[in-house]
Amino acid sequence: MLKFKNLSEQIFLSAFTAAVVTVVTVGFLWVKEINTRFDEEAATLKTAQINSRKELIRTQVDEVKAFIDFEKGRTEDEIGRFISAGLENILASAGQIAKYEKHNELLSSLISLALNLQTDIFILDKEGMFLAHSSMPELIGSHVFTYKDADELSPYETLFKNALTGFKANTRFRSAPKEERSPLDISASAALEKRSGLIIGVQINRELFLGRMREKIFRSLAHMSLGQDGYFIVADFDGYLHANFGSFYDPPLYFEKFQDSTGKYPYLEIKEFLEKEDGTFYSYLYPRRKGGKPLNKISYFAADRELNAIYGTGLYIDDIEAEYEAEKTVMAARTKKSIIQTVAVLLVTLIVISLIARRISERIKRSFGSFMLFFERGRDENARIAPDELFFTEFRILAEYANRMIDERIGFENRLEEKHLALLKETEEKQETEKRFKTVIAVMREGVLIQDGQGRIISINASLREMFGIGDTGIIGRTLESVGLKFTDETDNVTGSFCPPIAACRTNGKPSVDSIIGLKKPDGNTSWFIVNVMPLFTSNADRVDKTAATFSDISTRKELHDELEKTRASLENAQTISNIGNWEWNLRSGRLWLSRMFYTIHGIREGQEVVLESFLEKVHEHDRNRLKKHLQDLARKNIPFETEYKVSDQSGQDKWVHAKAVTSVLKNGEKVITGTVQDITAMRKAQHELKNAYFKLNEYVEIIDENVIVSETDKKGLITSVSKAFCLVSGFSREELIGKKHNDFKYDRNDPPTADDIRFMVLSGEKWTGEVRNRRKNGELYWVKATVSPKFNPDGTVIGMLSVRQDITDRKKVEELSLTDELTGLHNRRFFNSVLSAELKRVRRDSKFLTFVLLDVDKFKEYNDTYGHTQGDMVLKSVAHCLKGFMLRSSDYSFRLGGEEFGLLFSGLDEEKSAEFLEKIRGALENLMIEHTGNPASKFVTSSFGGICVNLAKYPKIDMDSLYKAADEELYKSKDAGRNRISLRTMG
Repeated sequence: MLKFKNLSEQIFLSAFTAAVVTVVTVGFLWVKEINTRFDEEAATLKTAQINSRKELIRTQVDEVKAFIDFEKGRTEDEIGRFISAGLENILASAGQIAKYEKHNELLSSLISLALNLQTDIFILDKEGMFLAHSSMPELIGSHVFTYKDADELSPYETLFKNALTGFKANTRFRSAPKEERSPLDISASAALEKRSGLIIGVQINRELFLGRMREKIFRSLAHMSLGQDGYFIVADFDGYLHANFGSFYDPPLYFEKFQDSTGKYPYLEIKEFLEKEDGTFYSYLYPRRKGGKPLNKISYFAADRELNAIYGTGLYIDDIEAEYEAEKTVMAARTKKSIIQTVAVLLVTLIVISLIARRISERIKRSFGSFMLFFERGRDENARIAPDELFFTEFRILAEYANRMIDERIGFENRLEEKHLALLKETEEKQETEKRFKTVIAVMREGVLIQDGQGRIISINASLREMFGIGDTGIIGRTLESVGLKFTDETDNVTGSFCPPIAACRTNGKPSVDSIIGLKKPDGNTSWFIVNVMPLFTSNADRVDKTAATFSDISTRKELHDELEKTRASLENAQTISNIGNWEWNLRSGRLWLSRMFYTIHGIREGQEVVLESFLEKVHEHDRNRLKKHLQDLARKNIPFETEYKVSDQSGQDKWVHAKAVTSVLKNGEKVITGTVQDITAMRKAQHELKNAYFKLNEYVEIIDENVIVSETDKKGLITSVSKAFCLVSGFSREELIGKKHNDFKYDRNDPPTADDIRFMVLSGEKWTGEVRNRRKNGELYWVKATVSPKFNPDGTVIGMLSVRQDITDRKKVEELSLTDELTGLHNRRFFNSVLSAELKRVRRDSKFLTFVLLDVDKFKEYNDTYGHTQGDMVLKSVAHCLKGFMLRSSDYSFRLGGEEFGLLFSGLDEEKSAEFLEKIRGALENLMIEHTGNPASKFVTSSFGGICVNLAKYPKIDMDSLYKAADEELYKSKDAGRNRISLRTMG
């Protein structure tokens, strides 16, 4: 058993032993951890390299998939264009041939034409019977609904129904299988040929296009590669290889029974995976392109079943292994170095720990001896122990406990003595204070009021009685409320006979400082006071026992303050309106005063301390030194200045400031600088814009002759001169234009306003501006924006007209697109909002009838639910097409306002004629005979109409909202009455 001479030696040996064990254990565990981490990092590195290469392979295959999808889309477009072109050619020829040939001859001619166009043709009558079919003659004489394709659908019936609505119909289907052939993938399109009344359609075998696309894709993949040996492999689900090692095989090689050196069948396994999934990784043995033994290769394959294609690429594992071994060698060297460094650090740590343990044991011995010596002195002499002479916290804590006991003993003795002396002194001071307090409040200029907890007056001095205008008898013991005084708050609102600050203090027990109250006097004037209230609590501090309040009369000061505030507010309002601020700087005292607008103009937070340097930081660097010199010259040499400079506000925007400043000397000899600042940003901007406008005007003058469409006419409206630009845009020569009227070149001579309308207005001295549809020499339509002004001779008589025009044809085309509903081709709600207001003004000016109608497709939601949204879109197109056929005048408008809601706007028809016109439209919509089993009003698609016909000569003040609201209300009446009907309101 070990024996120790003393505690310090035992602590040293224990600490040293523990350190040795700890260092050896930590060293062993650390070296073991380094080796474990090396193995884990090596494994992680290999996995990461393999995963990185796998992701690279997969990305390459995904890019190929995107390429294939692009080629599919391009081929679909090619098929669509081919069918559309073939159908258009046949329809155009059918319309011409139908004039001269009989029915059977027409069918033969169209079939021959289709053969020349390399398409199949089918022809139906309006009952849906096959009259001809170049590739399926067995269908001739049968109805379209009898044919079912490979998916048990009726594609020809769908084409027939859609074509009857007047639109070209398209579909894709797989033909019904036959014994001698599998189903064909077919695209077809059909339309109604109006002259002959036949439904003519064309169809093609899509395999012709898909085969070319497939060969193009396979050839492209054959030449793609990933690295030196990462060529793409392309095969199909039938077991044939089409491309490998950068070569395209034509014919393809039989590949299904290919085995690698392990006996595996890679193709069959890949095919099995891809029959269930779209892509898979696969490892197998395969030689490099230049030959040699088979090597382990990892690949990624994907499938495209529509193309009957399996394609993929890969990398050889031995390339990854070489990189892995190189990285592993570097990691091993790094690990060995780390182990050597760790051992060295642990040895140094052991030495340091032994030295520290030896020093600690020596200090424990010294501290214990010092503590015992101090403890004996404290016990006998009340002497405190000095903790700073002890080395360890534990000994210092013991010393503090001992010192605390000594201090408490001394303190207790001293407190007993002090308490006795303080009690005697407090009694004397209390008596003296009461005497002095009574003397002071009697002579104070301020009013003093002391009340008990119930508000009864205990003491009130003479000054307060005079302020309140009350006598000196019978006051003590009463409340202020009983005296009948009327107090007001700071805004001069009467609060009653109680003083608000005192009442609040008595309730919440909190002091009230510098409260302002008023006292209404019998003559109607108000005296103003500053009140300070202090609560005095009971001995146990549970409630307010008394309140002491002082009152200072500030009536005169408040009147001056209110007047000053009014003046200041008026000045600040004037400065705000005019964007002017001012400032004042006392050079002797250094006091700087800035107005509110000064802060605002310079983007400085109001009240922020401003010195010269911080102010100049706000000024633009190009103006800073100049402004600083102006201020210095003004302060030192009394030189006034007026200047402009730029500052940046809080949002970073630049402002221009105009500044003026002068010096003056006050009566007391103090020198003061006074200045003004004004925000002139807007004025500067206007000057800049005016300058730019001047330069632009000069540029316009130089080019106007070649680029502006200008013409002059005499009082009869005959053209007397035109610019070169006019000739270019119209296509007419100068000789062809001069002597003619502008109306001769309009697209529609009846378009409002006519040339004569404009001439009468301009010859009266007014200017006309508007948009006009004109006709070029080649018959094309073009739009111009025209401004027509009167021409005067020197005596002021109108002698003709000057017209300046701008070609806005492109803008009108863009506007037409932005104002047209994409699905139906009708005007959209945006155009409706603009044209309704314009038509109101025009028809009101002409004192005519204006009719506005809303119509809804009946039970359209149920139609979509039953027949599908595609058929629903076809219904909307059919309705729109029908509406267009009735709205033929330039002042007739049809709109799609949203969903199944449409609008009609026309003028010039009274109530009776409007109703007749709308009934024709309603009947035409029903006669489209579009089946609708969910419509209670008819077995076909129908519409409900609601409208208003107003005589604007009698009701000129009716507006857009009133028209729309009235039409909407009538539409609901039509629906409530059973749908498929018209409800028209009349005004006039």
